[in-house]
Amino acid sequence: MTYFSINPEDLYLKGSESIVMFKCTLSTDLPYNNWTFGWSDGQENLATGRVKNGKLFTINNTNTPFHPSFTIGTTLTITRANSTSLFTSSTPEQFYCYALNSHNNMKLNSRMGHLYNLGEVRLIHNATQRIREVPIDSPCTLRPGIIMNLPHHTKYSFTWEFKALNSSNFGRIEINDRIVIVKNGLLVFVYVTGEDSGIYRPTLSMQTYNGSLNVSAETIILRIGSPVYRLHWVQFPKSEISVSPMVKKYSFLCQFTGGILPKSNVSWFKNEIPLHPNYHISNSQNYSYKYIIKDQELTFNVSGIEPNGMSIRCQLEACSLILNFEVLEIPAELISSPSKTIMVQKGDNGILQCRFRGYPLPILIYHRNKVPINTSNPRYKVFSNGTLMIINVTTSDE
Repeated sequence: MTYFSINPEDLYLKGSESIVMFKCTLSTDLPYNNWTFGWSDGQENLATGRVKNGKLFTINNTNTPFHPSFTIGTTLTITRANSTSLFTSSTPEQFYCYALNSHNNMKLNSRMGHLYNLGEVRLIHNATQRIREVPIDSPCTLRPGIIMNLPHHTKYSFTWEFKALNSSNFGRIEINDRIVIVKNGLLVFVYVTGEDSGIYRPTLSMQTYNGSLNVSAETIILRIGSPVYRLHWVQFPKSEISVSPMVKKYSFLCQFTGGILPKSNVSWFKNEIPLHPNYHISNSQNYSYKYIIKDQELTFNVSGIEPNGMSIRCQLEACSLILNFEVLEIPAELISSPSKTIMVQKGDNGILQCRFRGYPLPILIYHRNKVPINTSNPRYKVFSNGTLMIINVTTSDE
């Protein structure tokens, strides 16, 4: 078996290197003295002493006999020749190794190895994002900028530095429970404090052929202002609510962002009337309006919805948010009926199920032989979800 056990790797350079090497190894069970090695840049074959595009090429071959196979290695060394850089264009250059067998005319090519210039990588900032003003105790995210000219598969990471507005020295930011640097370089504050005002500088660190290369972006100025409350709805019903026996309750969740945690909780109002925990009243239709309030969440049962519309408002100190909605009259509709044939053993309980919807809530009536069932009979029980239970079934129930 003959194959390249080691192929040339992609080399990521700073742009100032004076010498680099590509390595390639062929493993074969054929005699090593039948093999000839060479290198190519995809346009022409290269030889020791060849000078091209400011580069001097040198090829060295070694072989290691190991019964029953041989390992043959070859190295392409590239040095600068009368130039200040190994790069003469922005296009990555490629090189590969080939092996020729003089006995059976076999030819093998290795994979390509590329030269990438990381010296051209830049971090570019949008000028409008270089100054941020954020209220104290608010969340905040700083972006490192757009990475320009980054080659594929480059290994990189981000760090951030900080200095106060009146300081001259930057210091590296250490992550903690409040400050996090995510993989794409975002600097995330769970909340900011007054001490976070200052100048921030992101740095992109890239792994190169012989070390690392750091590229810094333009600085970002972060100013922390006074507390500001911002309320927003996280969850709320649609403006038109469909009511059916399958829906028992609706919930509102009113959360706020920004500002120091207030001493007071969120206040709730229905049609501008204050609501209190476990608020309960009854009207002429004997509906039960029951509200459960847990600070930022209000839950009320379906009977608490007013057909003519109503408004729900949450308020935190001087900030409030209002949602108005109404309930449509929904025609009564039968969604599903009991099966035409139900097998029940004598003495067991028989169960028939009907699913329906509508608003106002429809009245469901079961018939037997076209005669309404007498629900005052203790053997018949009709539940609010449309289920009829016949207790202790007899042959007269057929």
